[in-house]
Amino acid sequence: MQRISNKFFFALPDGSQATEYTLRNNNGLTAAFCNYGAVITGIAIPDKNGRLLDVTLGFHNPSDYIENLHHFGATIGRYANRIRHGHFTLDGREYQIPANNPFGHAQHGGPLGFHKALWSAKTVGNALTFSHVSPDGDQGFPGKLSIQITYSLTDSNELRIEYRAVTDKTTVLNLTNHVYFNLSGQPDRLINHHEVFINAASYVEVDREAIPTGRILPVDDTLLDLRLSRELCSILESSHPLIADSSGFDQNYVVDADCRNLQTPAAAVFCRQSGILLEMFTTEPAIGFYTGNFLGSELPGKGGQPYRKHAGLCLEAQHYPDSVNHPEFPSTVLRPDEEYTQSTIYRFSSVEKNRSFYIIKRT
Repeated sequence: MQRISNKFFFALPDGSQATEYTLRNNNGLTAAFCNYGAVITGIAIPDKNGRLLDVTLGFHNPSDYIENLHHFGATIGRYANRIRHGHFTLDGREYQIPANNPFGHAQHGGPLGFHKALWSAKTVGNALTFSHVSPDGDQGFPGKLSIQITYSLTDSNELRIEYRAVTDKTTVLNLTNHVYFNLSGQPDRLINHHEVFINAASYVEVDREAIPTGRILPVDDTLLDLRLSRELCSILESSHPLIADSSGFDQNYVVDADCRNLQTPAAAVFCRQSGILLEMFTTEPAIGFYTGNFLGSELPGKGGQPYRKHAGLCLEAQHYPDSVNHPEFPSTVLRPDEEYTQSTIYRFSSVEKNRSFYIIKRT
C-alpha cells in the first residue's frame, strides 16, 4: 500500500502551487496536509461501525485556505495566542508585532504569520516534513528562524507532530497547530455532546480581552474543572463569566507536570455518537482549549455549509499567552545556542457500539 500520496490542491495569487499530501496507515486511518500554512486539512478514522469519518473542520473550496480567518488546521507561529498590544522587551530592546486582533493585541504571529507561508515539503517513509525559514524582522520578530515540522501517522493510530527550530539571534517562539475537531464526523452537528477531559489543576487567568493577569488559579469548584470528563452541553450555555464572556471555552490550561512525558494523556475527547475517542499527549506546559466560539463564517465548510458556533473544538499544545511579558511564566525565549523542540500526539480509537465510556479522574 502506498503510504504517502500527493496532489495539486490550489493555486496561489502569485502563481505558485499548494500541494495536499495524504498519509495512510494499515488500519484505514488517513491524515491530509497542505504545504500552504503547514495545515492539517483532514483526519479520517473508522467509527464504531466501521464507517470512515473526517473528524476535522476545513473548507469546501481548497483555495479558501489562503485566507483561513479561523486558522483551520494551521501551524501557528512565531507566537501562538496573544501578545499584549504586540509589544515586548527582549535583552533590553523593544519589539513591536502587528496588533491584528479586535482589542489591539498581536494574535497568532501577526497577520502574515506561519499560516500564510508556503512551506517546503519532504517525505521519508511514512513521515512528512515541512520546512520554513522566517527572516530576521519577520512580523517584527528578531532573528532568522529555521523551523521544521514533521507529521507522521503510526499503526497505533497516532498522529505525531514534532517541531524543531533554531535561530541566529535571540528571539521568542511559541508554536502550535490550530486543528478543530468534531468527532461526530458530521459538520452540521455541534460539539455540545462531546465529553472532554483535561489533566490540569489550574489555568491562566485572563481579563476580558483574553490577556493574562499574571495569576494562575485553581480549577477546583469551577466550571473549568475537567479532570473528570464532562459533556460540554452542561457548560457551554452557562451564564457564568468564565464561560459567558467568551461564549464558551477559550482557556489556557496548565498541564499537570506528570503529563508532559508523552505517556499520560494531557487531554481526551469522546463522542458517544461515533464512538471515537481522541487522546492528546504533549511536552508543552499548557493546552489552549477553544470551543469554536466565533465560528459562523460565510465561507462553506466541509459538506458545503458554513460552520456554526461550537461546530468544533481545539486542543492547542502551547506556552501561556503573553509569556514574553510575564517573566514568572515558563519562558518562550530561544537563543542561538539552543534548539527548540516540541512533541504533540493525537491518538485515535473507536469504542464498540453500546459500550460505556469513562475517564477516571486523575489527581
